Amino acid sequence: MKDQNFNIRLDWNPLGKKFAYKEYSRQFTTRITNKPDLVGTAAPEFFGSPYTHNPEDLLVTSVASCHMLSYLALAANAKIEVLSYHDEAVGTLHQTEDKSVKFSEIILNPCISISPSSDESKAKALHEKAHKICFIANSVNFPVQINPVIKKTK
Repeated sequence: MKDQNFNIRLDWNPLGKKFAYKEYSRQFTTRITNKPDLVGTAAPEFFGSPYTHNPEDLLVTSVASCHMLSYLALAANAKIEVLSYHDEAVGTLHQTEDKSVKFSEIILNPCISISPSSDESKAKALHEKAHKICFIANSVNFPVQINPVIKKTK
C-alpha cells in the first residue's frame, strides 16, 4: 500500500472573548474537503463546552470506529452475518507522577448481533484479528482492551 495522507484544516478564532487562560474560547472548526465541518472544543474539565465534541471524545471514537470497521470487513469475508453492532467504549485519561496527562487505556465493549446461521465462536474470534488490523489502535501508545459480546438473534 502506498502512503495515504489525510488533510484537514483546523481553524480557531477568539469569538470576541478576552485572551486569558480561563476566558478564551476553546471552540474550533475542523474542515475536510467535501465533508461537513466538525465543531469542537476542549473537554469541560479544560474550560470547554460539555455539549460539543472534544479531542478526547474523538480519540475514543476513532479507536472504536476503526475496530468496528475492521471487524465488519472480516465478518463479511468470513460469511458471518452481522445484524447490529453497538459499543460502549471508555477511554481513561490519567495524570502521571510527573503531572503529564495522557490516555492510559481504551476499553471497547462491542455487542454484536449475528444471524442464527452464523458461527458464534468464529464471530467472537474475529475481534482479535480486527484489533491486529485496526491501524488506529496500532498507532496509539496505550493498551486497547476488547470485551466482545456476541448474540445470535432468532
